[in-house]
This record gives sequence, C-alpha cells and structure tokens, in this order.
Amino acid sequence: MISAALTVHLRFPDPPPPPARDQTDLGLRREFTAALRARAWITDAIATADRINRAGAADPLEGLAEKW
Repeated sequence: MISAALTVHLRFPDPPPPPARDQTDLGLRREFTAALRARAWITDAIATADRINRAGAADPLEGLAEKW
C-alpha cells in the first residue's frame, strides 16, 4: 500500500502553489490601470482631433501634434 502511494506521488507530483494573492492583485491592478490610461489617451486624442477638424485647421495633424 505504501509503495503504491509513493509511486503515484512520484508519477504525478503536486501542482505548484498558486501565486500569492497580493502578487496576483497587483498584476491585475497594473493591467487595469494601463488599460484605463490607454482609453483616456485615445479618448483625448479623438476629442482633440474633432475640435481641430471643427476649427477648420489646414493641417489637422499639425494641430494635434501641437497639443503634445
């Protein structure tokens, strides 16, 4: 009986422990924060481009570049 249990354990080792909850939460927080920043930047760029187009700028890309 002991040898059978030992054989099973040697053939199928226990999976590694999951990462600490703090590490997982931190990683998810970083990804979520990066996604929010990207969304804010894209929204700002679209709004700026819309204002430049409504202002009738000759070169909308130049006007957008001046903002940054």
